[in-house]
Order: sequence, then structure tokens, then C-alpha cells
Amino acid sequence: MWAQVSWLRSSVSLQVSQLNARFGRWWLREFLALFPERVAQWLTGSGKIALVLAQDDAFVELRLRSSGGAQLASMRVTRGEYTAASIDDFLRHNKLTRFDVTIAVVLRPEQFYTRKLVLPRQAGNVVDGIVARDLAEKTPFRLENIYYDYAIVQEADKLTVTQQLAKRDSVEAAAIAFGIEVSDIAFLDAATQQEDAAREPAITLRRDRNDRTFWARRMALALAGSAVALTLTAGGIDYWRQQSALDTLGPQIANARRQAQEVRDAFAKLEHRQNSFGHLLARKRHTPALLDIWNEVTRLVPSDSWLTELHVTDASPSQDHRLAVSGFSAAAAKLVVTFDRSPLFREAALTTAIALDSTEQRERFALQAMVRSDAMGNATP
Repeated sequence: MWAQVSWLRSSVSLQVSQLNARFGRWWLREFLALFPERVAQWLTGSGKIALVLAQDDAFVELRLRSSGGAQLASMRVTRGEYTAASIDDFLRHNKLTRFDVTIAVVLRPEQFYTRKLVLPRQAGNVVDGIVARDLAEKTPFRLENIYYDYAIVQEADKLTVTQQLAKRDSVEAAAIAFGIEVSDIAFLDAATQQEDAAREPAITLRRDRNDRTFWARRMALALAGSAVALTLTAGGIDYWRQQSALDTLGPQIANARRQAQEVRDAFAKLEHRQNSFGHLLARKRHTPALLDIWNEVTRLVPSDSWLTELHVTDASPSQDHRLAVSGFSAAAAKLVVTFDRSPLFREAALTTAIALDSTEQRERFALQAMVRSDAMGNATP
């Protein structure tokens, strides 16, 4: 029972620690994104160029690598011509000094050892001790005789730890061959078939403790972070005050908006009614009355003709009235011309063929015409 409680506590503590670490990394990343890249590198101390030193049986190679891993410059010198001054000459040629770079030494593959170790995720807080104890107990090396480092890959429920180590005497021999001190070496790397490939250093010997400006940068970063936190706090308080005022004014604004909407709706209804009334008056004023149409038809039909039907259709807002008449006439074809010449009608035409009625001895006809909407007052009385 107590073992389960203890395990649960340690699991919760680990999760809280991981959350804090993730939050801290997120906060630092977002904060540094506010600055130009050069300023961000200055604050974190990560902007230095790496001077990579490698050798084989015939040559010594010097390479400059950016903090992002890109190769900037390189030079090969025969072992017989190489001296400690070759480093300064190479840096001077690229307008740099030793203060501007960190030194990484590439060891031969047989001088560089790699091991893997799988741990439960709960061991995340004690990986340092586990790695040291594992190297001391399961390898033939003594810790004081080696340099080592490790990288962690976290999976769902386990941690894969990759250990890298190199013997101190191999590092010291490489330092002597390059004409530098072991204390000058910041990183150790392993030689590969692709020497120009950008690779992260495998073993870290010195973590930028070579000058006091590192602590000044950390202090500047902390002060800047505090200023940002205070600014956010002040902004949050101001926002809370404004939000409180808006919450108080919210009901009043909603009531005023409702009343304004009611006024707009009433005004829209009144305007609609006024427009409708205006349209009716305009149609009444400009559209001929039925009596006017009847008088004009009576005037146009000659004495030898008579009508059996007269029909006027209602006009839509976009169309004129339509007149349709039928009857008998001694010369039905002339009626089309007579109606078309009238100032009250237009587009007169027969709608059926003219036929002779044997009983009436007249031509039966059916005629239609459009009533001009602008003909009010133009018809002949």
C-alpha cells in the first residue's frame, strides 16, 4: 500500500516537473521570438561559431560551423606544415578570433564509444546518477579517466538514453596534436564518413563558462522577462477594469439598441406605406380611366362597324393596360390602322383571321392594342 502511494507521489511529482520544464521552454522560446536573431543568440549565449578540428594520417582540417550547423569555411593543412599558429591564421583570414568561437575536436571512431540505456519514464529526474553508476559498474572505465555525456529520447512510457564517452588520454593526445589545451575544448565529436555533415557535438566538455558575460546575459534575460511579466500584469489589470465597466454598461447599451431598432422598424413601415401611396397616386394620375378608353374606342369605330365585346386587362406596375375588342365591320383590316393612329393606343393588331359572317354580311374580327400609360389628356375628346 505504502509502496503504491510512494510511486503515485513520485509519478505526480515527475509530471509536475515536466510540465514546469515545458512551460519554461515555451515561455523562453516565445520571449526570445520578440527579439532579432542576433540579440536572442546574445541573450542565450548560443550564437558563437564552432571551430571544428579534425585530423587523419596526412592532413589536419579546420572547419567553421555556424550555431545552426551550416559549414561556413574550411582549410586543410598537411601534418608537417600544421602548427598552433595555423588556428589563428585561419581565424584571422575569416575575420575572427579565438574569443569569437568555441572549439570542437573530432576523434577517430575507435576513440569514441557509444552505449544505449533504456529507463522507465519515472527515472527522468535521476538520469545523471543512473548514467554515472551504469558507466562505473558496466564498463571497464573509471569515471575519472573518461569524458562522457548523454542524450535522452522520451517515448510513451520509457526513456532511451544514448551514452557517449571518450578516454581522457585520447583527448589529451588530440589537444597536443592540435597545439591547444584541453581546457580550450568545448565539444568532442566522432569522425564519420561524411565529415562535412552538420552534426550536433556528442560530448560537451565546457558549457560557455569562459567569460563573465554569460552571467550578465542571464541577468539581462531575467530582468527582461520580469519587465515583460510586469507589463502583462499591468495590462491584465487595465483590461479587467475596462471589462468591468463594459459589463456595467452592457444592459444599458442593449436597452438603447433595442429602442433604436424599434424606431428604425417603425420608420421603415411608415416609409413603405408612403411609397405605396405615392405609387398609387402616380398610377392614378398617369393611367387613363376606363371611361376615357370607352370614349376613344367609340370615336374610332366607324358607323358601319359595331362591337360585340370590349375587355381591358389590369396593368402590372411594369406594364400598360391591354385592350381587346371583337365585333363586325365592313372593312375590318382598316381598324388596325385606325387604332394604331390613336394617341391612346399603340401596337394594334388582329388576334384572329378575318372571316365573313353570312348572317351579318360583315367581317368578323378580333383586335387588341396596348393602352399608353402616358396618354392621359392626349386623347381626342
